[in-house]
Amino acid sequence: MDPGLLSTMQDLGRRGYQHLGFSVGGASDVRSLMLANHLAGNPASSAALEMTVLGARLRFSGSALVGVVGVEPEVLLDNRPADASKTLVVRPGAELAILGMAGARTYLAVRGGFDVAPVMGSRATDLVAGIGGLGGRPLERGDRLPISTGLPASARRRVAPEFWLRPKGLIHVRFCPDRGGPALERERSLLTDRVWEVGSELDRTGIRMVGEAIPGRRGQILSEGHPPGAIQLPGNGLPIVLLGARQTVGGYPKLGVVGPVGLAALAQAMPGTRVTFEPVDSDEMALESRTWLAALSRPELCTEECG
Repeated sequence: MDPGLLSTMQDLGRRGYQHLGFSVGGASDVRSLMLANHLAGNPASSAALEMTVLGARLRFSGSALVGVVGVEPEVLLDNRPADASKTLVVRPGAELAILGMAGARTYLAVRGGFDVAPVMGSRATDLVAGIGGLGGRPLERGDRLPISTGLPASARRRVAPEFWLRPKGLIHVRFCPDRGGPALERERSLLTDRVWEVGSELDRTGIRMVGEAIPGRRGQILSEGHPPGAIQLPGNGLPIVLLGARQTVGGYPKLGVVGPVGLAALAQAMPGTRVTFEPVDSDEMALESRTWLAALSRPELCTEECG
């Protein structure tokens, strides 16, 4: 195995422990994780590999049905191009390589899921706490990944065209303004009036925007809980959008919260990607989120059987 730049085991996250300081974590791009599991014939919440920028190379000791989903990943099966829009059949001894990506992350799911022990109800790797996945660490060269067995045979599937992930020159992100922050209306207006770029400071905890800094004197406030998608405004005036592996509390002012649709797009953004922000009310955001997640939770809506 060549694990690439940063490959970790992730699922939908570790919930119910934020009061103890453990973040939800899980897949940075929930959409791609769920689609990869659909292709593999798994429940949407199954653990899969999250690969970053450079992909990975894996050799299979047995037969497997595999789903690979990201933004136009280049996939080779035994050095031959493979169609990542549908379920891949991997034979014993075959090498599967995920190479170039048009997005920041690609997800690989295997029929049956990866058989690693859950910690606090999740197999997600928390690199800060050092729990989940393979001992709370990224994959390393030579690691062996056990696969669960016992699930019935699954038909091969293809991602429906309307669910394909495509790179975009501009990401338009909708967010719900923070209800407790009327004093930040000026800063929020400047956030939405400008075009930002994704900076080089990005990881599983968050993404810093770069551009014309939002002026004003802002000190830290009393720490409060921050959900995934929270838009923080630190003292340098450059907004940060928090991802799932963020700290559970923070002391920067919060301009609003990005919903799961925008968060999945931002999780795939490479440095230099342009971003705009649009405020929407909480009802509209909730409807968008419910509709999006409901579709991803029903395999028949986003995948179709193929030969």
